Amino acid sequence: MKIMITGAKGQVGCELVQLCEERGLNYVAFDSKGLDITDEQAVMECVKREQPSVIINAAAYTAVDKAEGDPNAAFAVNAEGPKYLALAAKAGNAKLIHISTDYVFDGEKDGAYTIDDEPNPINVYGASKLAGELAVQTTDKSAVIIRVAGVFGIAGDNFVKKIISRARATGELTIVDDQFVGPTAAALIAEFAVLQLAVTKLKGLLHLEVENHFSWSQYAKQIVGIAEGMGVLRGGVNIKSISASAFEAAAKRPRKVRLVGVRVDFEHSLAMYIKQTITSIDFERAD
Repeated sequence: MKIMITGAKGQVGCELVQLCEERGLNYVAFDSKGLDITDEQAVMECVKREQPSVIINAAAYTAVDKAEGDPNAAFAVNAEGPKYLALAAKAGNAKLIHISTDYVFDGEKDGAYTIDDEPNPINVYGASKLAGELAVQTTDKSAVIIRVAGVFGIAGDNFVKKIISRARATGELTIVDDQFVGPTAAALIAEFAVLQLAVTKLKGLLHLEVENHFSWSQYAKQIVGIAEGMGVLRGGVNIKSISASAFEAAAKRPRKVRLVGVRVDFEHSLAMYIKQTITSIDFERAD
């Protein structure tokens, strides 16, 4: 089995590369400079040259607020790119695993979202990711699409790193308390994609279900508590909760999306993964 990874420098992409290295798997990885997935010819030529048996698309335009002012860029990466990868995977007889998002939903459902629920994105990012899903589904019926939520990992920017940075800089945080998230470690997504999906005949749409769900404010309090326990933050960080309506953001966010579907038997707790993520950040101890 040869695995081809796109978006290799993103949160999930870095974890995919690390996992393949640790397991001694045959793989090739590309960041946006190595392969522009919005270039159809480049994608077709790359897949033809590398001849992977599995393609994992971790490339994405994830700047939710920025996407509101630059929809063309978001749709190019999140919709056109996956379409070209699906075309190339089908032509090369490779299995495509495409990573999508909970933001394809509006977050207004009282219960958990299943794969049978109708998507209704409320921002450009979500709409572009939904367009990517539809492009993949239409182009390659054997592809797998995984919806995930609240991704955090060692690489790139994420909520965990932002909270620690802001807490260290000011000692005060103002966080939304009426929108909710199910934090998902990028390492766990990588494990699921490589160790389960890549070696099975599963296809179609899947939800990756996680156990823990919090308001963003509750999530921030957990991160701060762990960071303080590690000595990365001094005690006494003030966390003020506000409503989403009072928070000025370019893009609307879903109020609450709980995905239900494939529940992975994670060996490590959320706290352990947060600790690993914090440890990887180049912060000096606060003492």
